[in-house]
Amino acid sequence: MENLSMKTTLTLLILLALFSLNTFAQDFPPHTVLEQNIEGFQFSSHDQTLIGWRGHEIYLWDIATSTRKTTLKADGEVRSVSFSFDGKTLASVSGKAIQLWDIATDTRKTIDKGNWNSVLFSPVDQILLASERNGKIRLWNVATDLPKVTFEGEGGSVSFSPDGKTLASTDYEKINLWDVATGTHKETLKVRTDWIFNILFSPDGRTLAVETSTTTHLWDVETRTHKATLAGFGVFSPDGRTFAIGSGGTIHLWDVETGNLETTIDTLEGRTELITDQPPIAQPPIGKPPSLISITNSRVYTVVSFSPDGKTLVSATGALQFNDITGIDRDLWLTIDLWDVDTRSHKITLDEFKETGVYRLLFSPDGQTLTVITTVKSSDNSLATILL
Repeated sequence: MENLSMKTTLTLLILLALFSLNTFAQDFPPHTVLEQNIEGFQFSSHDQTLIGWRGHEIYLWDIATSTRKTTLKADGEVRSVSFSFDGKTLASVSGKAIQLWDIATDTRKTIDKGNWNSVLFSPVDQILLASERNGKIRLWNVATDLPKVTFEGEGGSVSFSPDGKTLASTDYEKINLWDVATGTHKETLKVRTDWIFNILFSPDGRTLAVETSTTTHLWDVETRTHKATLAGFGVFSPDGRTFAIGSGGTIHLWDVETGNLETTIDTLEGRTELITDQPPIAQPPIGKPPSLISITNSRVYTVVSFSPDGKTLVSATGALQFNDITGIDRDLWLTIDLWDVDTRSHKITLDEFKETGVYRLLFSPDGQTLTVITTVKSSDNSLATILL
């Protein structure tokens, strides 16, 4: 999850069902201010719960009612959070401790202390992954609080397969595949290119996307063979069959199985250089500080997200810049467009963000809600604001 500049304010808008259902209103969708000064956020994959955090506090909101469900008080500065697959447990890294929270009772317990930086739950069971800044990766069985296995990595990106049986981790120019149940090393994929920044399994688990500084490599997980090299960065469709990338003023939709170009969608602005998505593919590698890679000097990018049913594609385009606490230039997008994936037709444009800039787009698991994060200058050096 990305941190934000101390000189910016993050605004999180939750745009209700008008964005993702069959009808698209021409007016700005309803939204509500949730919170000021958040540092990070994510949805629970189990229900309509949105998580945000700031300082020593973690907030949980009910999207259906636009109300805060609870506030969790951590022992130290919160750096990372992750929901279990059933939504009953929340893991957090705060201070030097990994803590597990029982959502029903708001109670917590500490399972380990160290230089932990990030946590990530398996998508299907009670296995929790934690990463240290030095690259060590450890798996816990949360049901027993016992560590399962420890990997010595390089602190790069990690990703669980959708069935939770395989863990992929990066190590400079190669990818290691691990058996989660036994902790044994299964395979090494040699990318033979520049530094690997992110990896992501497709939703069907058949393909692994490997993001480098300028390209995305698609690998067949079963045969361990390289399938395609695509210029730019992108996102999988929910069925795993399509990979969307933006470049040269066009959104390119690629067939994952064949590596062939399916179709293109011209953006209204005619300017597209980068497509990214909600975590995990868009967040920095686990154990690494935030970063955003510039692939051109034009500084004009597009951020794209699929709805969970794959029928709607939402994009944001523009060129507004700021610097984060790592000194890396950040880019914001100024308009939002919705597209019908089947017909490739444009639905609606929202240009209300031209004075703020869109930082991230994220659909809720049921597709009824779109989270839009916008960033504006702050006179009091605050961090973030959430709108719903």
